Amino acid sequence: MDLATVLDLTLRHHPVMARIDAQRRQLLPSESLAAYSPPLQLGVDAENLDDRGADRLETTLSLSGVLEWGGQPQARVGVARSENEAVRLQLAQQRLDLLANTASRFIALVGAQEALNQTSEAQALARRTREATKRRQQAGAASRADLQRAELALAQAELAVVNAQQSIVAARASLEIATGAGRDSIQTVYANLDQLPGLPALSSLLSQAPDAPAVQLADAGLIIARSRLQLAQRQARPDLGWNLGIRDDRERDSQALVLGFSLPLGQSSRTRPRIAQA
Repeated sequence: MDLATVLDLTLRHHPVMARIDAQRRQLLPSESLAAYSPPLQLGVDAENLDDRGADRLETTLSLSGVLEWGGQPQARVGVARSENEAVRLQLAQQRLDLLANTASRFIALVGAQEALNQTSEAQALARRTREATKRRQQAGAASRADLQRAELALAQAELAVVNAQQSIVAARASLEIATGAGRDSIQTVYANLDQLPGLPALSSLLSQAPDAPAVQLADAGLIIARSRLQLAQRQARPDLGWNLGIRDDRERDSQALVLGFSLPLGQSSRTRPRIAQA
């Protein structure tokens, strides 16, 4: 299993990736909701309800709404869009961090496998040395101390193999956690550590830096602040409320058209803290 396969496992199985995809799908509806103005309201008023019956009843059927000034819906969409862009960048950075963590643990497992190969070769060499020293000691060409040193070197090599095997088990478990694929999903990984790609030039890295999510996220904070300030400034102008209806007067047997307007007072003072906060 190579690095590309391991990264694909992470993308398909890690629960964080599923959460990131779900959050991405939730972003677009928030922009659509921000574009809606306050809804129209349908109302019915009844007057002169008493024990005399319905002869003096006056009913009014009305439709009311709010006229927003200064392009407030567009400003709300701008705020939602800038906030969503910041969330997209955060999710992109989380995705990169997750893949980088998987790649790091993949390299750790490759290193553990290579360490096992080296310690196994050292063990085989120590075993051959012990056998050769034993034959030389039996022939009188080596002392008992020489054989003991060879046996000690073999024991140390065998212990190193055991430690390397345990390191592989731990590195494999760590990689399985990083991918989210589950236990026993990874056995052996492959990578050629002797042929690593060269590092890109510093100028190339600097030219790509503005496209990094972490850098763009810093700029997104300024864009959010500006869009919120623009919305707060537009909300400082009071909205005009209106209502239009028909009144039915049973006592006089007449109908009349009703038209009204309303304007909130103190809107500027209420929005001043929002402007200061933005």
